[in-house]
Amino acid sequence: MNKSKAKPFTQYCFEDKRFDPNKTALIYPKNPMNPNNRQEINVSYGELFERSERCAAFLKKMGFQKGDRAVVFVDICKELYEIIFAINRLGGTLVYLDAWTDKYQFDIVCQTSEPKVFFAKGKAHILRLMIKACSKIPIKVVVQSKFSILYWAYNYEKEISSYLPDPG
Repeated sequence: MNKSKAKPFTQYCFEDKRFDPNKTALIYPKNPMNPNNRQEINVSYGELFERSERCAAFLKKMGFQKGDRAVVFVDICKELYEIIFAINRLGGTLVYLDAWTDKYQFDIVCQTSEPKVFFAKGKAHILRLMIKACSKIPIKVVVQSKFSILYWAYNYEKEISSYLPDPG
């Protein structure tokens, strides 16, 4: 295959003739911390595709490019999938940290991977502020928090809503 014409895997998925943008892609609990609340949130493939394209447009505008690394410290939610697809679309590398990552592991990951962007929920940004290696990460994005100003980072929802998907 000609490498110049190669496409990211996620782009093949969304361009497949069998792709139905109205079909449900993700189902997750509205409030996972409350086991008595059985409400669910459904996300269609079309919405997932559009939001991941907006995330990719934001990252591209911020200078993220093929070969760059992104540390993602986000639990399973729709934003995680949007971020994964956006990074893949741009040819970047995802460095995923799970909830059990401690301060030492976090520091090692930031030192060795030299990420260009850091995605995390609000409380993880407090941890980021305590780790010296994280200060070198140029782009910091808060996911699912209204208080990104407290962490000196971009607010994910605000940023992706202001970017239109790249047509090319």
